[in-house]
Amino acid sequence: MMFGGVLLFALLLGLVVWLATSGRRYYGTESQRPLAAHSTALDIVRERYARGEIDQEEYKRLLADLKS
Repeated sequence: MMFGGVLLFALLLGLVVWLATSGRRYYGTESQRPLAAHSTALDIVRERYARGEIDQEEYKRLLADLKS
């Protein structure tokens, strides 16, 4: 009987951990979501600038580097 209780507890704990990690994957913030696999370097720079991760000076520098 004791083994059954421990097994049930372990299964419930595993379920809670699985739900927490899968929920975070689907409902995370925009910045936590991975970039699309088909994004080009220019797309990534534009997205980072739009999110405010880089300033205008860095944005222009990265664009110049990528276009050269």
